[in-house]
Amino acid sequence: MDGAFGPFHRTSSPTQTFADALRQKESGEIWGRAGRIGGLVPAVKAYVGPICFNEPPGVACHGVLGVEFADVVPSETPPGGMAFVRWFVRPKEQRAGFRVVDAETVAIQARLTKIHYGPGKDWPDDV
Repeated sequence: MDGAFGPFHRTSSPTQTFADALRQKESGEIWGRAGRIGGLVPAVKAYVGPICFNEPPGVACHGVLGVEFADVVPSETPPGGMAFVRWFVRPKEQRAGFRVVDAETVAIQARLTKIHYGPGKDWPDDV
């Protein structure tokens, strides 16, 4: 199910583990930090589109692990139709659904629509 904005997804990584996905589902927040290479501003980063293209809930994804979410407007969409978006706050800016956690971390409120980390670790199917 698509939200008003999205869907977006984040793939499995050391900063997007299954445990992180469960915390995101419980809290309704997705956290982000500045990029490791040249990142000056804390930001939540994600890819545009569903984690499993054209596969409805109840159908297993193949090859891609991570989370899918919706209902949050990106701060920036790179030019040229790139499939990557970011959420960040500029100095002295207030944004609904956006929270500065600390000097290095920000969080966005988002509705998780799918978690896919393999058998026994999928939602809405079996978590």
